[in-house]
Amino acid sequence: IFTEALVHGTRCWTSQQRRRSLLYKYSPGYSSWSSPSNNDKYLESATDDTQRDLLRPPFVGNRSPLAFPAIDGDTKF
Repeated sequence: IFTEALVHGTRCWTSQQRRRSLLYKYSPGYSSWSSPSNNDKYLESATDDTQRDLLRPPFVGNRSPLAFPAIDGDTKF
């Protein structure tokens, strides 16, 4: 979680792999700041169900839970 008082940045990217970032924005579906159709252009780039789930629009009521795969070493609290 970033606040205005926190200073953050990145180091120079040296990996051969492409850098990725994911911006999480939390808000109920009825107060979405943009049209859910804005993500439609990214759906064709999604290569699996997990990526498609991450592109689902905000939703109010009756939303099905997301089934994320377990990662080795995951600990449930």
